Formats: sequence, C-alpha cells, structure tokens
Amino acid sequence: MTVHWRTYLDSDVIRYVDLQGQEFTLQIKSIKKDTVKGKNGKGTAKAFIRFEGREKPLAAGKEILEQIGRLYSNDTRLWIGKWITIFPDPSVKYGGEAVGGIRVRPEVPKVDGPVDKP
Repeated sequence: MTVHWRTYLDSDVIRYVDLQGQEFTLQIKSIKKDTVKGKNGKGTAKAFIRFEGREKPLAAGKEILEQIGRLYSNDTRLWIGKWITIFPDPSVKYGGEAVGGIRVRPEVPKVDGPVDKP
C-alpha cells in the first residue's frame, strides 16, 4: 500500500489522501459555512459537512453540494441524519494539475449495519 506524503501534513478537514483509496458511508450531522485557507493564504468559502463519529468535517464545494442536493433536496436542513458515500477521485484537478479530490456517490447508500470510518 502506498502512503502519500500529504498524510504527514496536518489538516482540519477530510482530504483525498485521508481516504487511502477507499470509499466511506457516513451520516451527516451538521452543515455550516466556513473558510478553507489555501497555500497562498487566500480563504475560500466552503460548506463544512460534519459526520456522526468523525472529528474532521468535509469541506464541500459546489460539485459535492449539488450531488447531495440531487439525492436529498436543495434544502440543506433536510440533509441532517442522511447518509452519503464519499470516495477518492484521482482525476480531480486544481490549477490545471491532477491533485485528487473527494466525490459523492450518486445514489443513496443502503445502510444496514456498522459502517467504517475514515
């Protein structure tokens, strides 16, 4: 198994490398607007989605929010308690460079027992 060098850097949010090539089904606990600071110090507004049993939130941009909206409604208040499956997508680009990112599966997950946590 490969250990990406980014796993040694601290982060306040769930990152592509934190998933270690696996998908995870998680229950949404809360959503709030917050800011992610980039390497240049510039802040970008994101929706911070917190999950039951997870310390770090997922900093979600437009694509992730649209996908969850397609699953559950555009009203984020209705997302609380709902389940999503996140997975790593190595084709996600930032600044024209493939850096990897997190995506949401386009179907409501079937949850019928204990679920792994990233």
